[in-house]
Amino acid sequence: MAKESKAPGLSMQQKTALIGGALILAAVLLSLLWPSVSPAASSDSYRAFASSLVNNSRSGIMVDVRGASSPDARQKLLQCETDLVQSSDFYPRTGKDLLVYYCDDSGCLSSRYRYDLPKYSFSYDNRSVPFADALYALQNRTYFYIHYSPSSQPPAYSSRYAEIFITANSSESCGINVTFG
Repeated sequence: MAKESKAPGLSMQQKTALIGGALILAAVLLSLLWPSVSPAASSDSYRAFASSLVNNSRSGIMVDVRGASSPDARQKLLQCETDLVQSSDFYPRTGKDLLVYYCDDSGCLSSRYRYDLPKYSFSYDNRSVPFADALYALQNRTYFYIHYSPSSQPPAYSSRYAEIFITANSSESCGINVTFG
């Protein structure tokens, strides 16, 4: 007959520590697997930007590829703009007059999406304007400023614009996620 082991059971304190450790481990794993909301996304400046974006009939996007480290980084900047315009129906649904600037070392080119008209229209201006003039044209609009950054950082918000930083290693897509009240 086999001898039965009589190991002492866990004390209540050990059981509590074991359960607490398992809960902490589960929380850490969940935070690694679940997308987190950056502190900036819950700030007053984010809420002011989101409100302005929804309520201002005039919007803009400025893609600044100056300083991008490679053709791949420039492509990621352009993809962010494409995601913002096309990946959601935000602009058509809210009837925006959307002005988009693409800026490089030689100046800025613009395109305009008129979702505010009864019949949607698109126009493209192939005249290059200086960066300062393009920025001035956005002064009465709520806009996204997308540019290259050598290191990853969260978006920065003000009531008039969101600054989106794209790195050479960025893999996230850009999109608009605001709630309508």
